[in-house]
Amino acid sequence: MLGLLSLFSLDFLALECLNEGADAYYNTVYLWCVLPIALSIFIILVGIGRYYLEKSASIVIRRANRTQIVNDHFYLFLILTYLVLPPVSSKQLQIFDCISLDSGESYIRSDTSIDCNSSSYIQFRYVVLMFIGLYQMIPVLWFILLYRERFALNPPTSAQDKSVALFIRDNNPDLAPIQFLFIDYRCSKWWFEIADMYRRIIFIGVLPLVSTHTAVKASFGCVLGVLSGIYFREINPYRIEETNIIARLAQACIAVTFYCALSIDTGTMVNFGLEGKKLGIFLVCFDSIVLTLVLWFAWNYYKKKRDAEQWKEHQALNYEDARGFSKNKFNTTFEAIWKHSIPSSHALVFHYTSHERAKQCRKSGIPAHLKFKGVPLSLRHPHDTINNDFTVFQNEFDGTNTITSTNKEFTQFPNEFVFVISIPRHFLSPLLGYEKDECLFSISSEVLNAMRPTSFIDVLDGKPWIEHVVMLPPHNILRSFLLFKNLSSISSRDSRDSRDSQQKINTQADRCPQFDYDTNIKASEVSVPTDIQTITSINVYYDA
Repeated sequence: MLGLLSLFSLDFLALECLNEGADAYYNTVYLWCVLPIALSIFIILVGIGRYYLEKSASIVIRRANRTQIVNDHFYLFLILTYLVLPPVSSKQLQIFDCISLDSGESYIRSDTSIDCNSSSYIQFRYVVLMFIGLYQMIPVLWFILLYRERFALNPPTSAQDKSVALFIRDNNPDLAPIQFLFIDYRCSKWWFEIADMYRRIIFIGVLPLVSTHTAVKASFGCVLGVLSGIYFREINPYRIEETNIIARLAQACIAVTFYCALSIDTGTMVNFGLEGKKLGIFLVCFDSIVLTLVLWFAWNYYKKKRDAEQWKEHQALNYEDARGFSKNKFNTTFEAIWKHSIPSSHALVFHYTSHERAKQCRKSGIPAHLKFKGVPLSLRHPHDTINNDFTVFQNEFDGTNTITSTNKEFTQFPNEFVFVISIPRHFLSPLLGYEKDECLFSISSEVLNAMRPTSFIDVLDGKPWIEHVVMLPPHNILRSFLLFKNLSSISSRDSRDSRDSQQKINTQADRCPQFDYDTNIKASEVSVPTDIQTITSINVYYDA
């Protein structure tokens, strides 16, 4: 984004066409200096007006809207400072670039009608010096803003998992107004934009003032280009490695361009047969090769990122269509899972939900429910569910599939989707409110918090984790099965058959199903680990 913004300039701000002489040049420079300040004041005043005109009835909404207004206008102000600083600094420093003649007189290079020894120029120079001091404080302001948030910009996890640290930093809402200053860089290089801005100012504003001789300027430019390339190679500031390579190539282009300028002035390339048009063709070819490499790196990065996103989405949303599965088919499937995927210390449990909510759960995880103070789980297979299972998991339906009192035809149906989950036995505790049912358990919020992974960068949607939602990580989900597409599509005959089947099951005194492999966990056999500490600052997600 910063690269695109840097293409903008203020070259349209010129008054030389309206007046001639020193006054026109002075007024143009003053306009360049004053106009960004006027725009900044305008942004601030509009923000103040919007802040006090925000009078929502709800205090909470009003505070939220006002905070958003402050962030929006502060962001616009910072973007404006970034846009105007390089061109305005260049324009300001041009007034010190004077050409000395043999007669002792000197004139400004950009306007030879202005005598550098005149009293009006000296007074003009002092005024511009004040503006230069003001504008060069802009990167200092950026540094102060970034330094205040240095711990959020470089989270402690960056030493363990850099991808997690980047994810936490990028999704921190408190950093949104200044995000453009660090979003392209590694966590530990949050300060790099300030250093790079001064590097650019040196190239475009200070380098022309080094000497009046072209060869000296070109020599300094060549040295600065080489040093910049070494600096980029050693620092590696960008979060994307391809960008670091492109930055080093760009510094190579700068160094080669200045060297060609030096060779033109000194004639050193004549011995190699490169002069005039040939040297120009060489520069065009060299820059074209670099541009081709840049485009190639960009395409490969885009392709790699796209493929990774598609793979993660496929893994997250992949499920098995079990709408035609019989009870025996389910038992055979679960037995195979138990034998090949479940250690003896773990239990095979089930979580029922709606088809739509299952998509989000596969992307980020299964959120804890406030009512049960954890994630509810069942030991019963889809064909063995009873009223208790339906009551516990019915809140998982989305709004379109909520069972109302008028839908008596479907009151015995289990939910649309089931997750097959592997959990350590000692993590399970009796479900709150259903302690007498030996097939209903929960993973408490305290246990879920202890299970919080150190890295969730591979989660398709990691935003809930950043917001400290208590969730069961998606990697605990072994298999996913679609039971029904939606309840309204089920025929009345199927509903009657299933209702009769459920009535037979309900007469079994809520017993857990018995299998050849042991998943029948008694409530007396489980307990919450005592070594898990509760973190009260974590929010518990619940369905409305």
